[in-house]
Amino acid sequence: MAVLPKFLIMRKHPILPLRLNNDVLCIIHRDNYIDFITPCNEAGNYIMLIPYQGSYIETKPVEPIVWSNLSSIEVYALLRGELALYELSIRDGKVSYIRYRVNEEFLRGVSFHGNASNELLSVVDAILRNYIKSSFMIYTAYLRLITNGNVKFLGIGSILGVGLGYIVMMA
Repeated sequence: MAVLPKFLIMRKHPILPLRLNNDVLCIIHRDNYIDFITPCNEAGNYIMLIPYQGSYIETKPVEPIVWSNLSSIEVYALLRGELALYELSIRDGKVSYIRYRVNEEFLRGVSFHGNASNELLSVVDAILRNYIKSSFMIYTAYLRLITNGNVKFLGIGSILGVGLGYIVMMA
């Protein structure tokens, strides 16, 4: 089974060269955003994650997926403690992108084999910290309801019999 690799740029590995026909476009990490430089004469320095196989520091230019006259690639960037996904589309020499905040699903298939394993630890740390921040208010509100006596704990038999929908509605 073939899986597509994930490409990651970060402060220590900031340059992903992208081969487009006869030109090379550099995607460069700029601390809190990414930049696009063409023509690119820089050597690559990025991380390639192959799901379930490992993560590796690479230097070679990457070729995007080509659909008709549209080139596309997904690039992850660790920007000041937040992991972002950039879905890039290149058409007629122009780059457009959509940026998403990445959650814990990024970790699916990540393997700590290869020469970039230590760099992945900072990515995992950022994902977990953002997950804790995003769910902190929900758990705080839940604890507040418990201390006020408005939420009753169900016995394990009741929980299994009632189902998850009832528990969610109570919270």
